[in-house]
Amino acid sequence: MSFIDLEPQGTARFRLVADERHCVGPIGHCFLFGGAAAAAAAKAMEKSCSAYITILDTHFYRSISYGSELLIEVEFPKKGRQLQRARAVGTVDGRVVMESLGALSEDVPEATRRWRKPASNPASPEDCPQWDGFPPQDQRGRLLKRLDIRYAQGAPCDDTGVTTLWARTRDGGALDTVQLCLFADLLPGGIGHCVGRVGGGASLDNHLRVVAAVDTEWVLCEMQTLAANSRLAHGEMRLFSAEGALLATASQSVQIL
Repeated sequence: MSFIDLEPQGTARFRLVADERHCVGPIGHCFLFGGAAAAAAAKAMEKSCSAYITILDTHFYRSISYGSELLIEVEFPKKGRQLQRARAVGTVDGRVVMESLGALSEDVPEATRRWRKPASNPASPEDCPQWDGFPPQDQRGRLLKRLDIRYAQGAPCDDTGVTTLWARTRDGGALDTVQLCLFADLLPGGIGHCVGRVGGGASLDNHLRVVAAVDTEWVLCEMQTLAANSRLAHGEMRLFSAEGALLATASQSVQIL
């Protein structure tokens, strides 16, 4: 079974139920995980045009409450010689709640040259403690229980604003765009540690740039909180395979609540 249970409703129309498998949130406030929503948009694009995401920019307009039905419509404004452009609009009860723009390639992303490596040599994931970057979860939201997330450094955030985690899905499966979207949305947790807000806040956007598809069980997530003010915080992430190959980069802005 796929981590994101996206149901086809036509050739370019899909449905995702915000149930316990896809939701997170503190006690009394359960909602669709932003990374799950972005992953659903990416998966809808890939299924609609039989191609692979290389760039995904997602903006969130409203939170998607537990039990909601998210409908995703995919459009294709332009097809270039090498990349297919796509747009996915997500609605709940006829109201637009999110929008994604994507660039897709017919070929699996593969890096031929890299200039970035992990900044440190973290301990093996099996020797690292579990991450506690989210508040106690509402019993209806079980997505985080489907992930195995661990600190890859001694302190969750130092004075440089850096947080490094190991992440994998507990039910296995080959690394794909869905997993990269989920791991990229751990960034608000890293930002939260640095600004003193458990969980971070409300994500306004989620930007993912896929570099390469590599067979790896664990993904190393290097998060950098860049800056914060009274309303917003900004951060970026680099995602590496267990062997140190750059898989993707991500960035996000968070509204501090």
